[in-house]
Amino acid sequence: MAPALMPLVRNETLDFGMGPRPAKADPAFTFRPLFRVEHALVARKGHPLTKASSIADLVDVDWLDLAKVTDTNGPLERMFAAAGLPAPRQVVQLESYNTILAMIAKSNMMSIFPRLLLVESFARDVLQEIKVAERAPPLSVALFTRAGSQLKPMAAAMAAAVTAVARSLAN
Repeated sequence: MAPALMPLVRNETLDFGMGPRPAKADPAFTFRPLFRVEHALVARKGHPLTKASSIADLVDVDWLDLAKVTDTNGPLERMFAAAGLPAPRQVVQLESYNTILAMIAKSNMMSIFPRLLLVESFARDVLQEIKVAERAPPLSVALFTRAGSQLKPMAAAMAAAVTAVARSLAN
């Protein structure tokens, strides 16, 4: 949720933040890339479109997506645009992957989901990846601090711990 955290880092309420890197560089911040989130299109197990081979087959689907957290289009919109297709219908935008998971499990809606979460039992038991030819663009997640300032020792230790965990996600 970088846009919500950036003012708090700017006014020194927070020492650092973590989230998707904004499309427009802000010279007030220094960004340290942490990891990239690969996405997969998902539906409930047994969904009628599990054999879709192209995103064009999914134009009329009702979609769920996370509420916007950056100032740019999300991976789903960018995936459709790259294929020359109109933006998907987004029936519901939600704040939580848990809520998306629950709604997909009981409907014919689809979503875009971080691939690294698909191996977890809470998702694996309910979701099925729809393997289309097109790939969703990855989302870059960064740690950001105020430009020109050094983190206090405690914050620096926490930033180092966050970075170490992020590196393990990249493997």
